[in-house]
Amino acid sequence: MTRTLDSAVLLTREGVGHGSYGINSCVSSAVDAALIRGTHPADGTVCKTDTPATTRPQFPPGSVN
Repeated sequence: MTRTLDSAVLLTREGVGHGSYGINSCVSSAVDAALIRGTHPADGTVCKTDTPATTRPQFPPGSVN
């Protein structure tokens, strides 16, 4: 995708799961900066995980029997 769009940059999040905005502080900051201020992270930026990776569903305690 970055090769086909002149202004595109690659932002990678390490970890498992789908979706990152609102879940990972690094990704959320980068997206907010792009949408609000028009600034982009350096191409190839890698966001580390905020919490240890897991493939187990995250449910609030007591919400699942």
